[in-house]
Amino acid sequence: MVRSSSTLKKVWVATLVFVLATVPSAYGQRSTPSRTVRSMLLYEQRHDNTEDVLLNRRNLNIYRRWITPSLYRVLLRELIREERESKLHPDEKPYFGDGMQFGARKEYCAKDGVQYPQQFFVNKTRFRRRSAIVPASFFYNKACDGGEPVVFKFKLVRIRGKWLIDDVDYGDGGELRKDMPKP
Repeated sequence: MVRSSSTLKKVWVATLVFVLATVPSAYGQRSTPSRTVRSMLLYEQRHDNTEDVLLNRRNLNIYRRWITPSLYRVLLRELIREERESKLHPDEKPYFGDGMQFGARKEYCAKDGVQYPQQFFVNKTRFRRRSAIVPASFFYNKACDGGEPVVFKFKLVRIRGKWLIDDVDYGDGGELRKDMPKP
């Protein structure tokens, strides 16, 4: 069967249109360190309530999409340790007693009767061999005169094509993994 030149052109144009239509969407889904951090912080911003910040298996499983399997296991061990400790010492506040969030503590500021939520900005990623550091600045609306932003540095590694959070540097020598109680 011989195809006419116009039929081949139509097939070629249709193929080209398909490729051009699918490449941007695939590219947009590509994992980057800053997208991982931004996505997780947006989740925390939208789910800033008691049920969603508790250290429990449900919430750990939600965070699993943003954290490394290693950090997940560390947090799971902490959950088990806290459950045991709360049975032995019900009056003592656990390590994650204020909730499990990776961003800065979410507090509102009020000025002239208006409440302003804390905001964040994900700064430029710094790559180091097989890892990345993503600084995130947490600040308040200018009306609140919140001073200098608080900066956390998220440490990410690439696992199976995805950038995942492996630790958080809170500044002044504080880090999530290092500061967590040992089992």
